[in-house]
Amino acid sequence: MQFEIKANNNKGLKATTHHRKNDKLQSNTPREVKPMPTLPHLTSDQTYTIVSIEPKQNLSLPMLGYYLTSTATINVEDLSDVSHTSGNSVELENIAKYLIKSSQPELVLHIHGYANSESDAKIRYKQTYDDIKKLLHPTSKNHVFVGYRWPAENPKSDNPQPGTSKPITFLDKVRYALQALPTLLLGTLIISLVFTFVTIFLLLWSNAASNFILTSLVITFISSVLGIFIRKVADATELLVIKIHGVILVFLALLIPAIGIYSPIFNNLNLFLSAIIVISVFLLALVVTLMALRLSTYLRDRSRASNYGVMDLVKFFQELEKAILNEQNSRYSHFTQWKLVNEEKIEGDKIRIKVSFIAHSLGCEVATQTIRILSDVFDPNALSNPSSKIGNVFSLGRLVLVAADIPLESILSSRSNYLQSSLRRCEEAYVFCNEADLALRLASTAANYFSFPYRTRFRGYKLGNVTVNRQSLKQKLNLNNYGVCNCIDDDYSNPNNPHEHLEVRASGIERKSLNKLIEKNNSSHEIGKIKTEKKEIADYFTYFDCTDYQEKSNQGILSFSKKQSALNTIDYIRLIIAYFFGFPRRINVHGGYFDGDFCRLQINELAFFGYQGILLRHLGSSRNKSDSSLFNNLTHSQQNDLFKQFSEDSQKNYIQVLLASKQVPNATSERNAVNKSPI
Repeated sequence: MQFEIKANNNKGLKATTHHRKNDKLQSNTPREVKPMPTLPHLTSDQTYTIVSIEPKQNLSLPMLGYYLTSTATINVEDLSDVSHTSGNSVELENIAKYLIKSSQPELVLHIHGYANSESDAKIRYKQTYDDIKKLLHPTSKNHVFVGYRWPAENPKSDNPQPGTSKPITFLDKVRYALQALPTLLLGTLIISLVFTFVTIFLLLWSNAASNFILTSLVITFISSVLGIFIRKVADATELLVIKIHGVILVFLALLIPAIGIYSPIFNNLNLFLSAIIVISVFLLALVVTLMALRLSTYLRDRSRASNYGVMDLVKFFQELEKAILNEQNSRYSHFTQWKLVNEEKIEGDKIRIKVSFIAHSLGCEVATQTIRILSDVFDPNALSNPSSKIGNVFSLGRLVLVAADIPLESILSSRSNYLQSSLRRCEEAYVFCNEADLALRLASTAANYFSFPYRTRFRGYKLGNVTVNRQSLKQKLNLNNYGVCNCIDDDYSNPNNPHEHLEVRASGIERKSLNKLIEKNNSSHEIGKIKTEKKEIADYFTYFDCTDYQEKSNQGILSFSKKQSALNTIDYIRLIIAYFFGFPRRINVHGGYFDGDFCRLQINELAFFGYQGILLRHLGSSRNKSDSSLFNNLTHSQQNDLFKQFSEDSQKNYIQVLLASKQVPNATSERNAVNKSPI
């Protein structure tokens, strides 16, 4: 793309001024909209592929469904399979036509999390698509569903490389980890491993002085075999030449018994060898720990999510907006709701495509960062009063965060909250969490220890670690402790602030309420003599604590559903065994939200229909859940009865709910000015 810079002169300024005056006089005349400028398409710049979920999909269906897949690979050396790229423009054009013809167009994206394989992600997306298709009114034709696959890596195995049929196994990943070791770490691994075996052998060998020749031969053999084997597996045959490095390694290995046996300084051979073992094992453990972190794939997934997952999704939005504007200008200009060309037109008369997200685990980072990039940079109100508008045709709708692997800081009002303006752009926001989430409680917080700038333990936890405060309940919880927990006397119109009922539990003994974290965060401050209070972001969210969630009697889905005030050490040990080894039964503590029918439908319906759709299910399945007028026409008492039935449904499944107490600043839809209720 070439840019031409021209000198500024008075004549040019006059012409520009005259042109602007004409624009004002002709404000009622439609003008062609130019889409946001994008980088030119390079021949290899195909960042995603998009294919329909159903083999035969037409524009007459009540909902369109697509798989959106990033073309980024697991490793930078891998080949990319872009066999479906030729169909991208066709599918984007179909989506544009479908949304333009819709009276209330909505685009819902589902984003998977850490370590999800492509096959598992597609199974979940197909399930979401099938669930919602059954609930949609036949005449709806407003929704487009997109399941987004970003390049996450499964620690156990990955799909075969393009052109091959052999899957990538865990042993392959171990070999890759050795091959990727930097020179210093590889040398440390070989030397520490050899020294460990040599010293252990000498400690177990009796009368080493009289058998020095035999001992030396054994040491030479151990050093040579281990050195050559690791050097071969790590693909370092050119780096570690045998003639030089092999001789040095054997010499150092022989030096240990020679010093220990013949040196007058060391009177106690065992003490000397024990010291060598301690040092060698320490260095060996250091390298093995770094390899284990790589094999867990968590940090690698975070890098791919930020550098590929987010950027490729942004590219999709750019090209979809371009396709929509092209279609509107060329074929559908008679649809008055799409005449965005006149910027002086009343904003309430315009129509925008509502974009909603279902994000799980690390996918929450992809969703929030995408929103941030698309809307923050060129929005002058991004810091003070961020708008839900994104670009020329989109607006942010609902945000459903499941087991959110984003910092706890995201719901605290502070300078450190880099997601504040992004999260406040949505019309409705929901968080699904549970105390038993080992993936967030152990793996994610461990990675946070050296990657996130925090000083105290509790600030290193994630949003998915936040749970309902049960400190006042010393005994086991009963049925009445579930359902909506922050409303008094069944009045759901004025719930208490959620942040007053939330906490982070490190254990049954060590726990901290969100209130205390907010107080330390200086939620209120004084400017001169005027005291101002910050609005707590936490109160804009509705929380679903699914720790004890069950559908069958005493069959917990995310935990063993012990209904305790807090999980103890024994509970966590049992959960680790159940999660990793499936004994006595498999419990998916991190992704089980999608395994149970009730919770999965709650997540999907909130994203597609919002709180009104969840409540309208109690009026009968024949009702159109997308029609907000049905709910708004109800009396306050009738609406309150629907909330009560919603609370009872959650209660039966042992889910605790905290309703949002504050309306999101930009909760008024760009196309329907409706009153929002606090869910």
